[in-house]
Amino acid sequence: MVLAGALSGGLVLAAAFGFRQARSPAPFYPPRLLRHRTLRVVSVLQLATGCGMAAATIYVTLDLELVRHIPASGTGVLLLPMAAGLALGAAGGSLILARARSVRPSILLGTALAGLALGGLALTGAGTPLAVLLALLLILGLGAGFGIGNEMILVQNAVERRDLGTATTGVRFTETLGTSVAAAAFAALFAAGTAHGQLDPAHVMGALDVIFGIGAGLLAVATVIGTRLPAGRLANRADDQLGQAEQPV
Repeated sequence: MVLAGALSGGLVLAAAFGFRQARSPAPFYPPRLLRHRTLRVVSVLQLATGCGMAAATIYVTLDLELVRHIPASGTGVLLLPMAAGLALGAAGGSLILARARSVRPSILLGTALAGLALGGLALTGAGTPLAVLLALLLILGLGAGFGIGNEMILVQNAVERRDLGTATTGVRFTETLGTSVAAAAFAALFAAGTAHGQLDPAHVMGALDVIFGIGAGLLAVATVIGTRLPAGRLANRADDQLGQAEQPV
C-alpha cells in the first residue's frame, strides 16, 4: 500500500512538473528541445544506461565482500582491472572517434561490452575462479570507458549554441535520474532476496544474480536504442564558426 501510494504520488508530481515546464516562460528544460531527434534518443539511451550501470556501482563490491569474503582493502585492489578497462576504453573510444568521425560505434561497443560483462557476472557463483571474475570486471570497465562522454558530443552537435548548457545538463540529469531510480529498485530486490538478514553466500549470490541479470538486460536495451543514433560524420562546429567569422560583412 505504501509503495503504491509513493508511485502514485510520483506520477502526479511528474505530471505537474511537465505541465508547469510546458507553460513556464523560463523552463528548467525547454520542451522545444525535444524536437531534436538526436537529443530524444540520447536522453532515452542515457536513462537505460544509467539504470543498467547502477547494478555495477555497488553490487560488484558486495559480491567480492559477502560472497568471496574478501576484506574491504582487498576489494579495492581487485577493482583495479575495472579501472584499467575504463582508461583503456576511453582511449579506444577516442581513437574510434578520430578515425570514424562518429561516436555511434564506440557507444554501441561500450553498452554491448558492459551488458556482456554484467550478464557474465549474473552467471557466476561462489565457486567461479577469481581470474574469470577479474576478466569480467575488465570487460565492464572497457564498456564504460568506450561510452563515457561520447553522447555529449552528439548532443553538442545537434542543438543550437544557446541550448548547449541546458541540453547537456538535461541529459546528465536523465542519466542521474535513471541511476537513482534503479539503485533504489535494486536495493529493494537485494533486501527481498536476503530477507531476515540472511547474508550467507547462497542468499546473497541469488539476489546479486537477479540484479546483474536485470542490469545486463537494461544495457542490451540501451544497445538497441543506440542503433537509432545518427551514423553520419560529426560536423566540426569550431571550423564552421571560424568560417562564418571570416566571411565579409
